[in-house]
Amino acid sequence: MKSPVTLMVATSVALLTAPCRAQVYSITDLQPGSGFADAMAYGVSQNGKITGAGTVTATGEVHAFIYSNGVFQDLGMLGFPGGAYGMAVNNSGQVAATGYGPGYQALLYSNGHAAPIGNIDGGSTVGLAMNKYGHIVGRARNGDGGYQGFSYLGSFDALNVDVARGINDADQIVGSFGFVWNTGGKFVYVFEHGFVMQGATMTDIGDLGGGRASNTEAYAINNAGQITGYSTRADGATHAFVWTNGAMTDLGALGGYSSFGTSINNRGEVIGNLGTSVYNAYIPFLYTHGAMHYLTDLLDASGAGWSGLVATQINDSGWIVGYGTINGATHGFLARPASVCPGDANGDNTVNFADLNIVLGAFGMSGQGLPGDVNHDGVVNFTDLNIVLAYFGTGC
Repeated sequence: MKSPVTLMVATSVALLTAPCRAQVYSITDLQPGSGFADAMAYGVSQNGKITGAGTVTATGEVHAFIYSNGVFQDLGMLGFPGGAYGMAVNNSGQVAATGYGPGYQALLYSNGHAAPIGNIDGGSTVGLAMNKYGHIVGRARNGDGGYQGFSYLGSFDALNVDVARGINDADQIVGSFGFVWNTGGKFVYVFEHGFVMQGATMTDIGDLGGGRASNTEAYAINNAGQITGYSTRADGATHAFVWTNGAMTDLGALGGYSSFGTSINNRGEVIGNLGTSVYNAYIPFLYTHGAMHYLTDLLDASGAGWSGLVATQINDSGWIVGYGTINGATHGFLARPASVCPGDANGDNTVNFADLNIVLGAFGMSGQGLPGDVNHDGVVNFTDLNIVLAYFGTGC
């Protein structure tokens, strides 16, 4: 009979060749206990506050909400007869919201009070993103009936762009502007080009090879200045990207679909959606550690029964929010990394050879959010291995 030490060494050598796997996620339905017949989640703060909108079961009214630690705060219609939607939320509980009827108005909800932040020529506005200071960006309709981006950095400012979609804590703003392409003949084409703006300086972020006569839009920017969105490649395909210090990286796509990046956290992880051939049908993805994954493939058993998921935002803890269909209704969801036991690297609530395999497969790697980094210190080493061995065979 071989000794336990010999068996462990032989097993470890065999497992070293196995590839790392992505983090497993557990999904939480945000509808139960809300008083809403259906709900959508649009934004999540770094400390886990979630905002969105839900339809009240008793009245059919659409109310904005904040969800935190299992508790709903119904913000009501914020004074608008057509209802209100929460689009983004920060750690202080401030919400970038939009009220409807008549028209629509971007609002800042703060300290229990919602107020319009301004408009262009008395037209409608919608807030799309907000930073930790309560600064908001979005899109407005001007007096000519056209659309124009805006920023609210304590005061409302119309921007000479089509839309402003993202803002970070340094007040860098991203979005898109119209680029006119004249062929020299009778045809004139208008494309969208992505931009990043710092103060009065605006930079065209380029494209994935499609050239000036193609579409690129920037959707979000993190505090390191990394940007995500989508761009047209030379072959005409539309792919999500990450732009870093002037260089745009193609994130690829899955299943031959188009891909669109919608949110990027400060670890550089991107969530977005894959466009299918079915109208208004999307498949969410997570891009992490250089690879794109179907989000649905990363869900544990809690994902059973969900369909039509759309991912809207990710925070630095890897919390992903969005909405989808379950039991025939649209519900908001929160997907969180599923790791609740010491040494449980794959989040299946048992510490076993699968977890040992993950740690050994990532051994020696460093970085944030690595599979196998069970103590979350940014490196996979003997400390992680010892934690797995210490709790081996336990469950929770």
